[in-house]
Amino acid sequence: MLLLLAVSACSPNPEQRVLAASALDASLLARLADSDPVDPLLVVTQLQLEADSGSAGFLTADPFRPATPLSGVECAELPACRYGREVLGWREPVFPGRQTVLDDSWRRQSTDARVCGVRFTAAAANEYHLATFPDVAALGTEAGFRLTHHGACGSCSTLQDLAVYATLDLTHMAAQCARRLTIGRQKACMQAIGFSEPCAESWAYNARHTRRHCARTCIGELGWRSALFGSPDALLQGEEGMLNACLECDELISGPGFQYSAGRTRRNSGIVSEIDRPGAAVRAVAHDYFD
Repeated sequence: MLLLLAVSACSPNPEQRVLAASALDASLLARLADSDPVDPLLVVTQLQLEADSGSAGFLTADPFRPATPLSGVECAELPACRYGREVLGWREPVFPGRQTVLDDSWRRQSTDARVCGVRFTAAAANEYHLATFPDVAALGTEAGFRLTHHGACGSCSTLQDLAVYATLDLTHMAAQCARRLTIGRQKACMQAIGFSEPCAESWAYNARHTRRHCARTCIGELGWRSALFGSPDALLQGEEGMLNACLECDELISGPGFQYSAGRTRRNSGIVSEIDRPGAAVRAVAHDYFD
């Protein structure tokens, strides 16, 4: 998810920032870069996030629209809704995402054992299928499938997107893209980073949603200059390892929709991010697709 929001214009492409050490070796990254999904929009269709006729230039739909109305009792049980009412001052109890996001992902997250698998085709070693399985055991019964991340497949589950997650400093680069004035420019910037088009759209939707709902919180936490123009390092952590208010807002208000649409995150792909997380938060994944 994005860690920074801003409203300033920026240069056409983000400054290239690579991780000090890639999570994957160079030979594997080269193979990933030369691989493509057979049907890149299949998982988008399965998530019911196909773009409608009014989404000019976008392949996917916004997972945050429309928000889902809730009763007061339901709101009290969902951290995102509670946070919206108690901290952001929402008048009506709503979940910040579509009904499918609420039902298929957020309400079952504590018991969700689904995983996303990759299987290369017999005809071409650089083409592969993506599929969601109920759990690791079910994936193991399908010949040729390898685990690529925990959780259901989504727009960022491609191996192209895995290579971006594993090599680039997304805390800084995605923050630069979030500063674009329009969602179309945010998407183009995310694609310039190297994300697939559907994945870039998930990041752009997240950036717009966080800006809309968390701008006041972030400015209050960091001051307007730092929030709008400062280094993303200021957003990484609060005191004693706790998330600061800006990052907490992003995680609670935009996290559910992003996780549902994107599928892959660094944590569920076994990649340590710039934010200090408990060890159990980073899931174990062996990216051994070509053994």
